[in-house]
Amino acid sequence: MLSDKEHKALMFAYSEDLTLVADTEPMFGSHPRTIRALVKKGFIEAYDEDDEESEYELTRAGRVALGLT
Repeated sequence: MLSDKEHKALMFAYSEDLTLVADTEPMFGSHPRTIRALVKKGFIEAYDEDDEESEYELTRAGRVALGLT
């Protein structure tokens, strides 16, 4: 079961127009705790990592969690 915040973050990761990043300001990204929870569940994975932030993409398990497959 996904929380509303987890669902929103997964939708950002799914979107081609938006990028999922960790940020404590909801306007600019998803909270780092939400990101960590989704990574731990295997729903997203980091790519394009640098010193300041990472971007995340949806995994197959994340697609299943959203009901896309």
